[in-house]
Amino acid sequence: MLSFLIYFFIGISLSMDAFSLAFSLSINHLEKSQTTKMSLLVGFFHLIMPLLGSKIGFIVQKKEFINPNLIVEFIFILLIIEMIRERKKDTKILSLSDLTILLLAFTVSIDSFSVGLALSMQQENVLLASIIFSVISSTITQLGIILGQTISKQNQEKMEIIGIIILVIITIYYYFKR
Repeated sequence: MLSFLIYFFIGISLSMDAFSLAFSLSINHLEKSQTTKMSLLVGFFHLIMPLLGSKIGFIVQKKEFINPNLIVEFIFILLIIEMIRERKKDTKILSLSDLTILLLAFTVSIDSFSVGLALSMQQENVLLASIIFSVISSTITQLGIILGQTISKQNQEKMEIIGIIILVIITIYYYFKR
């Protein structure tokens, strides 16, 4: 039971950047079909990444690869630029390509890779943890979308700016995390 609670709280902490991303994207009226894809993909990557981390993470950690936070920063900067560009258009629905949604879901799940590595080194049940992370992250992403859509209806112009600011903050967070 203690392991379940630990995995539950780790899952919540791993999902906060997904929540923030979902919130900021939904403020800018992300298309309905894309919100579902986003939630499911975030859940999928939060399932797969800890499993990968537990299997191959120690090899990656020993090698001098590019810092994954640098990749996250780059993708978020591109998204910020896209959101600013979309703000200037008359259309109020933000449309992202499937590849962009896939990359965003992947980037908010990178942290769970290292968690999988750490859990496997501690002889923890990585499969159970991954399933818990997946369910929690998918649910929290959906909550971020719902909350963003609800709040954006109240004051559209300010909420779009807040969404962009949240992404800038997330990007800065990943920059200092290096």
